[in-house]
Amino acid sequence: MLRFGIRLLAVTALVLLAGAANAQTSFEELSGKFAIDLPDGYELQPQKYSILFQFWGPAGQIMMVLEEGGTDLAESYESALSNLDGTLKNPEPIAPVVTMTLNGSPAKWGIYKGTVESDGKTVPLYTYVGSMLIDDGSVYFLSFVSEGSHLTWGEKVTKSFYSLRNVDSPLTGARDVKPAG
Repeated sequence: MLRFGIRLLAVTALVLLAGAANAQTSFEELSGKFAIDLPDGYELQPQKYSILFQFWGPAGQIMMVLEEGGTDLAESYESALSNLDGTLKNPEPIAPVVTMTLNGSPAKWGIYKGTVESDGKTVPLYTYVGSMLIDDGSVYFLSFVSEGSHLTWGEKVTKSFYSLRNVDSPLTGARDVKPAG
């Protein structure tokens, strides 16, 4: 009986830990333009600009930029990519960049691997890039994850982007996913 009780306790602890590892925190932009679910432990940093949202967490940074009036998905995605200029060297997609309907809105998503210079060393870095049209414009998403965190946090960062939505839109997931042309 004691052995069964210990096993039950161990299984319960593993389930609780697994749940905690997958927990998310919802964030809603103050004027109601968009909402997103962030991996547990990510917190909004003090804002200098009302259109820039920086979240820091256990695996690095998630940055989002609100582009009011932006109605071109490709343009918004290119704006996101332009943030990599001069920072991420030789960025290459590690899988095809895709377009989709995400939670009812047009979106584009890609994951890139490149390098950055840090303390005189070349360090591999993964960058998750996304863009989505929202009711009053567009929002783009960037997340920088170290090579060591890519396997454990990459899925959580991707899941976070896939939760991006207009505030009043339900989470319906990705539909019509296809390689970007």
